[in-house]
Amino acid sequence: MESKYQTMKTILQFEDANEILKPYYSALIKCLDKSFADCNAMSNFFSTQNPAHFKPRTKGSFIADRLKIHLGNQFDADSNIRFVEIKGALAVVIQEKLVVRFNKIDQRLRMSINRRTKSSKRYLNQIPMEGLEDMTYVWGGYMPDKIWSTINGYYLTCYNGNLNWHYDMGKNSSLQQLSIEIPQDKAAKRVKPKTRQGSNSNKKTGTED
Repeated sequence: MESKYQTMKTILQFEDANEILKPYYSALIKCLDKSFADCNAMSNFFSTQNPAHFKPRTKGSFIADRLKIHLGNQFDADSNIRFVEIKGALAVVIQEKLVVRFNKIDQRLRMSINRRTKSSKRYLNQIPMEGLEDMTYVWGGYMPDKIWSTINGYYLTCYNGNLNWHYDMGKNSSLQQLSIEIPQDKAAKRVKPKTRQGSNSNKKTGTED
């Protein structure tokens, strides 16, 4: 199914994107691991001192905040990297060609976004944004296990309406894939009442954008 959005910019396919990204795979995984460890340390502390059960959404937000620190420390001296915020969400610009945002990802390689805002829709559909007009937008996704004890996978995904390509940074495998579609807005509206009732409120995580 084709996207209802249209963009005139050139989207890098995996082979070209890989040449830019491959020097950074191990560093990105390292930063994600540190952020996840910080989250577990927080959870373990409060579970020990004052029993608390943090929702996945809370953990996702905490990881996003810690990731800002670890990415900043990791790449502070790298002249090929700069940081931007897209509606409050951190993104890494690499060689002025690629933008990488980070979020929890599910087993179908879909970003776990609580509420699809205008900026997240533009990002998912490669619609040019101010200051990032000619760059390819990529998601850096981490896939935790069910109890959030470890990360099972580290993926880069490039959407252009549908999933264009993805790459497993941990297993060094890539695949061109065009069959997985982003849920349509109408579908999101159908499940929204259930979310308000609380039946699905604990299942999503990540940033708001």
